[in-house]
Amino acid sequence: MQTYTVYNVLTKNFSDLVQLHETSPLKNADDLFVVKDEILAIEIFTSPAHDKMEIRFTFTNLADHNNWIAKNKERYDAHVELMSSFWKENDIKWDRFTTEDYYISEFIGQSFKDFFNLTDWKLTTDEKSLVVKHLAPLGFFRNYIGGGEFDTTSKNFSGARFLKEQKSSIRRTGNSPKATKDYNFPAGLMAYYFDHAIDILMYPNQLLFKKFKKLCYDIEEIAEKLISACNYSAVIMGHKDLGKSFALHSHRLDDYNRYTFTIIVRISNDDSNPAVFQSREPYHDDDPNLPYYYVAPELVDEYSKDKEPIQIQLTADVSILVFNASFCPHDVIWNDDVYLFFVYDQVTFREGVLERLLEKSTCKYFEDHEKHKHLIYVGSK
Repeated sequence: MQTYTVYNVLTKNFSDLVQLHETSPLKNADDLFVVKDEILAIEIFTSPAHDKMEIRFTFTNLADHNNWIAKNKERYDAHVELMSSFWKENDIKWDRFTTEDYYISEFIGQSFKDFFNLTDWKLTTDEKSLVVKHLAPLGFFRNYIGGGEFDTTSKNFSGARFLKEQKSSIRRTGNSPKATKDYNFPAGLMAYYFDHAIDILMYPNQLLFKKFKKLCYDIEEIAEKLISACNYSAVIMGHKDLGKSFALHSHRLDDYNRYTFTIIVRISNDDSNPAVFQSREPYHDDDPNLPYYYVAPELVDEYSKDKEPIQIQLTADVSILVFNASFCPHDVIWNDDVYLFFVYDQVTFREGVLERLLEKSTCKYFEDHEKHKHLIYVGSK
């Protein structure tokens, strides 16, 4: 269940709101606004110029927020009236936002997000059609041929691929020398950032645009707790209308054997048969084709043709997948739901994170291979 946050945003240009609030009625409500019972946190933020403040209240959930209001109705109503009068008298602009507005604050406070309470919304039928028909095609592959020119056709590898913009402290380090020294990186394949591509939803469906925008921030907030760096990050979108399955592939070698970390979000729930993630057993370290599998899909097909894939049913609304994408050929069989894979390649885990994920894992594979080739999944079976 999601926490519920109320944001009181105060602005007054060319003024010192900190000084003004020294005389505000807020000082007389210390025993009303305290962190206990339903209230998880009370935070006050101020801009460097002191012309903007945010007073943030986080409740355990919406029901507890409503319960707290009901329990304290008389005092709360009186306090709101006093504060509203104070702000009006001092020409302070007051805006109130909540979790239901998908508001994104400019201030970084306490984080209560994890992948179990990441999102509580699903696409409607009309929204799903809009996403599949108009957003997803922006993620089809375009090959740059130079001189400002692209191939006239886009390639659809039975799914859409976007880059993921950085919205946290997770450092993007780019490709290692090992990923490029043998001309083994498809540098000509261009892609939009997902955070930019969703701008096309701004006018056809503003609420959906806000939901996607907030999801992009929330994903980074969760990932930031688990990883400190990655080579690249991307967003893969899939649905059966884009193709039966995302093309079988493996990608990006690194100078060190690092995992790929993925947060999978199922944003519709119309199909009783879930999408299925598949992987074949990992390549050997001395495989002569190892550097070239990313740029030569036919080599991946040849390697995989007589190997039975492991399969993971993606039934959960949100789940986590950790494996070595450089060594494990993988694909996804789509269904009638829209899935988003937020992929962080060659990650540096924070201390103790991988061990905790192993403890929580729903299933593990390739344990007879070297540790860096293990695959773990955290979610529903």
